[in-house]
Amino acid sequence: PFQRTLSIIRNFSVKEDFSVKFPNSTTSEFKKLNQFILEMMTKARKDYLALKEFSENASHEIQTPLSIAQGKLELLMESKELNEEQMELISSALYALKRLSKLGNSLALLTKIENQEFSDFTKVDMTKLVTRFVFDFKELVELKEIKLLSEVTPNVSVTGNLVLLELLVTNLLNNAVRHNFFGGNIFVRLGRDFFEVKNTGEPIKGGVENIFRRFKKGSDNPDSLGLGLSIVQRICTEHGFEIKYEAIDEQHCFTVRW
Repeated sequence: PFQRTLSIIRNFSVKEDFSVKFPNSTTSEFKKLNQFILEMMTKARKDYLALKEFSENASHEIQTPLSIAQGKLELLMESKELNEEQMELISSALYALKRLSKLGNSLALLTKIENQEFSDFTKVDMTKLVTRFVFDFKELVELKEIKLLSEVTPNVSVTGNLVLLELLVTNLLNNAVRHNFFGGNIFVRLGRDFFEVKNTGEPIKGGVENIFRRFKKGSDNPDSLGLGLSIVQRICTEHGFEIKYEAIDEQHCFTVRW
C-alpha cells in the first residue's frame, strides 16, 4: 500500500484533472495519510486553477484599457494645436503605456512557463530556426551598423516546444542588439549540443551572479525591462538545458547547452 501511495503522488500533476483511488488498508495510519494526501492534492489543484484564471484574466483585462489609452493618445498627437512641450508629454505617456503593456505580457508569459503550460514537446529543427532569425535580425543590426556573423551547423535538432525555443533565440538576439555598441559585433554559433550568442557592449553593472534574476538590469538601457534573460533561463529550465554567461575578450557570451 505504501508503494502504491508513492506512485500516486509521483504521477500527480496540478495541470491535469485527477481522480485517484488510494489502496485499501487496515492500518489506521495509512488511512489518515491517504486522506491527508487527497486533501492536499485537491487544494493544490484548486489553488493552481485559481492562480491560472487570475493571471489570464489580469493579463487580458489590463491590456484592454492600455490599448484604449494608447489609441486615444495617438489620436491626440495628430492634433495640429499641440505645442512642442505638449507633444513631448504625450510621447512620454505613450512610451510608458507601451512599457507597461510589454511588462504585463512578459510577466504573463513567465507565469505560463512556470505553470508548465507549454508541455507539448516535439522535434524542432534548430538549424532552420536559428538561420531564419539571424536573417530576420539583419535589418535591425544594420540600423546600429553592427556586424553580425553566424556559424550554423546543419541538421541540428532538439526536443522541445517550438514557441519557447523561438523565444529563447529571439530574446538572446534582442539582448545582443539592445546592449551593443553602435558599430559593434555579434557572433551567433549553433553546434550539435549548444547555441551561443556573443556580442560587444558595456560591462555589466554590479555582479553577474544575478544576471538572470527578474528585473535585474545590467545596463542603463531604458528599453530594457529586465525580464528577457529571466524568460530565457526559465525556458532552459523547462527543457532541461544549461545556460551560462561569461565575459570573454571584453565581450558578453551566453551559451545554452542541451
